[in-house]
Amino acid sequence: MKLDNKILITGSSGIIGGIITEYLKKDGYIVTELDIKNQDNNVDILLYDIFPYFYNVNTVIHLAANPNPFIGKIEADKNIEITKRVIDACQGSRTVRRIINASSINVYPYRTIDRITKETPLTSNIHFNPKGYYGKAKIECERLFEEFCRNNNLYLLNLRLGWVTKNDLHPPNNEPAHTRDIEVALKHEDLKKIISRAINYKGIGNYVCVSKRNGFIDDSILFPL
Repeated sequence: MKLDNKILITGSSGIIGGIITEYLKKDGYIVTELDIKNQDNNVDILLYDIFPYFYNVNTVIHLAANPNPFIGKIEADKNIEITKRVIDACQGSRTVRRIINASSINVYPYRTIDRITKETPLTSNIHFNPKGYYGKAKIECERLFEEFCRNNNLYLLNLRLGWVTKNDLHPPNNEPAHTRDIEVALKHEDLKKIISRAINYKGIGNYVCVSKRNGFIDDSILFPL
């Protein structure tokens, strides 16, 4: 059975999920959508048996999480538990060969540093809440996926996604925005290019995904567009 064109997307109903899902379907991929708001697969990953959805799937794009950077510890812990459930399902499927994990630029304190390079340690951005729970959870999810994929010879991309807005404007409502937030904007077309390459990626890698290429982020850790 040919599985190369079979993709499962968790969190398919969010802003990023909607962009990716529509794009991949138009490109001819067979996409299984898994989201608590999805009409066909209305699934709470923390409560339902998700294992059957992962059978005969080659690539999993994991987006499901509370995307609010202001979340507290309880919601951040839920994001980690969702990741653990997805890892268990990938292990049980025996067909999943690649995981694309939606991490975040918030694994860096990007507003308070001059440049992001390979040597920049993962440290949660605390601008949105003093204890940085959102970024800390993303860092832990990256670690969990990398441990699992290395131990099971799977391909992995941790994509440290920049700021994606629904209307593709930064800021979305013509309001003033912090300079660094504009620096880490990710446009819809660039997101599509990244996903198009990511679904054929072989290896284990961590990349920053933004549209601006002006030196704030070192070229070596930018996902190639």
